This record gives sequence, structure tokens and C-alpha cells, in this order.
Amino acid sequence: MSLIGIFSVGRTGSSIFSRMIDKLDNTYVHPTEISFLSVYDDLNSIYSSNFRKTHYASKLKKDLKLREKYSSNYLYKYYKKDLNNINKNFLKYSFSKHNLNYEDLFQKDKVNPISFVSNYLKTCSNYFIGINNPDHVVFRSIEVSFLENYRILFPEMKFIHLIRDPLDAYRSLVISSRIKNSNINKTSFNLGGDNLEIFIERRMKLHFEYLNKYDNQPDFEKNNLVINHKDLLDNTHFELLKVGKFLGKKISNNFDKFSIFKNFKLDKLPKNISGIDFQTKNQPNLDPYLIKNLKDIYNYSQDIETREKKIIYLILKKYIEKYNFSKVSIYKNKISLIIDNLKISRWEFQNLINKKNSILKNIYNILFFIPFILRRRFRLFTYFKYFEINKKDT
Repeated sequence: MSLIGIFSVGRTGSSIFSRMIDKLDNTYVHPTEISFLSVYDDLNSIYSSNFRKTHYASKLKKDLKLREKYSSNYLYKYYKKDLNNINKNFLKYSFSKHNLNYEDLFQKDKVNPISFVSNYLKTCSNYFIGINNPDHVVFRSIEVSFLENYRILFPEMKFIHLIRDPLDAYRSLVISSRIKNSNINKTSFNLGGDNLEIFIERRMKLHFEYLNKYDNQPDFEKNNLVINHKDLLDNTHFELLKVGKFLGKKISNNFDKFSIFKNFKLDKLPKNISGIDFQTKNQPNLDPYLIKNLKDIYNYSQDIETREKKIIYLILKKYIEKYNFSKVSIYKNKISLIIDNLKISRWEFQNLINKKNSILKNIYNILFFIPFILRRRFRLFTYFKYFEINKKDT
């Protein structure tokens, strides 16, 4: 059984991609985005008991004692949500009539991540698609800060890296929180501001750094495949043929019919894509044409700010040029960066005062806004270091 990890920073098409390869013969594709190593990271902490102390997507820890063993009682608390999500939202699309027996996943004995990851995915394969010993088990994760740990713990594992133009990925992530009629009730402060730190610096930058570190090594292509989101949409068949060759599997002619648990009964966009359970009654089988035209569903008229584009380019200049991503105008000096980013954005005030909220709720929003906006402005000074890096590059 071969372990396959699909790694991305989010908003790079991993949900779509996993639905495309779900039909590979004798292969189990886990339907949800999942974290494995960060759970053990949390359990190593003296502060961890029933919840994560830090969201796994923003972790930067490198020195992890991931060979430690933990009991099923602790592990169950972390994976209960994932299993409930599968039972509630995905089993109805499956041919399987079985309910997953949690005891098969969480044995009484203590387990380390090496044994647990394989057992978790193999057991899910047996219950959900009826394959007890699949050739491949596939999972997707945004734990890009743990890629080095995955490489060491699972030396035979194959990695599929999904990358996307940073501006497009960031736009996809934040646009919904800045649209007046968004399904998000009020402005998401984390998505609106701090993601320049979380999404770009702690996730995307780390992913590019990892790829840049190893992609020149002779054996890199043996266990690693890099797929550009744009290429996946523009030339789907060719990119999937690359995946088939990489995994030693034949790509069927109906690759454009998305599936979950090898069943084609998918009548709505995945919620993390549409955000609103967008129905596709006229197209019970989703195809790449529909995915390419998601812009027809949303209002993308309000773009991310020019100053944000400039900061993203400042941080990721080296990798934007390497992968031929979108280029924008740059900050010529540090003073221009500060001046340009001192002004208050309209989206920062959006929905802070809402007639539907109580007076106390509106007061709370305003008070929360003050430290948020101050922190966001102070963050500007940390971007100065990228001027020095870029200067050395030139």
C-alpha cells in the first residue's frame, strides 16, 4: 500500500483534484482535508488537552517529537469531527452501507503517527469503498510547514504539490469577506488582514521554499509531482495523464466526471468551493467546464487591493518569477510601503455596525477593530526584511 499526500496552501484546487482522481483503480481517496502530524504536535504540548492551541495551518515549529505514541482517547478527540463530517456529508454518495466502527480506527494501544496514518486511511478504505488492501491511499492536507517531517517519517511516500498564482489564490480566499452580500455575516478580520501573514508567509512561502530546496535534486521527480492550478483547469486531461504516470495508474476516459467514494452522484459543488451549497441539478456530474466558470456564480468585481498585491509580490518575488506567475508594480522603498498602507480600507469597516446586531455586539466589534487595525499597521515593519532579500537577488 502506497501513501500519497496532496499538499497545498488552500484555494489551489485540491478539492476539485481529489474528485478527479477518486476513480483511480484500487485507490482510496479520503474525501476531507485532514491533518495528521499537527495533531501529534499539539499532543506534545503541555497545554494541549481537548483543543488545538494554535491552528495547524499557521504553525512554524520544526523540532517535533513526532515518534511519540499517544492513546486512542486523545486521538479520537481530534478526528471525531472529520469522521462525523464524512458520515453526514459523504456517505450518502457512497455505495457502502457500512457505518464506520470507530474502535477499528482508535485501538486501545498507543500509536505513533507512522502506524496511525496508514491504519486510519486503510480502515476508511475498507469501510467506505470496500477495498481492504488498496494500491494507494490518498489524503490532502495544508500542513505544508510539516513537509520535511512527512518526508522523514514516510520515506516511500509520494507527494503531489498543488500550486497557484499567489494573487489568484489570495483573491479567492479573501474576496468573500469583502463583498457586501457575502454569506459571511460580518467582515472576517483574519481573512481580511492577517492572512498576508498566515496565508502568504506561513503557508505559501514555506511551500515554495520546500519545493525550491529539493526540486533540483536528481531523485525529486521520483516521489514528487508539482501541478499548477492553471494548467489543471486549462489542460485537464494532460495534467491527469501526468498523475497517472506518476502513480502507475491508468486514467479513465471519464476523468471529467467528479466522484466521491467512486460514485458519480454528486449534485452540488463541494461546500468549501461554493460556500453556499451551490446546486447543479441540471448537471448531476460536475465537469471542468463548470469549475472553469465559477466566476459566473460569484461577484468578483471587487478585487483585492493594489497595496496587498505589492506586498505579496515583495514577499514571493523569487517564486513568482520562477513559476511565471502574475507580476505587479513593486514598492521602490520602505517609506512608500508604509505610506501606501497607512490608510484605512473600506472593507476594514464593513459590517462593523450592523442594525441586526445588538448595541453591545456593535460596541464589541468596534473595540475589537482598534487592536486589530493597530496590529495590522505594525506588521508593515516586518516586511522591510524582504527589501534586503530582493536587493541581494538583483
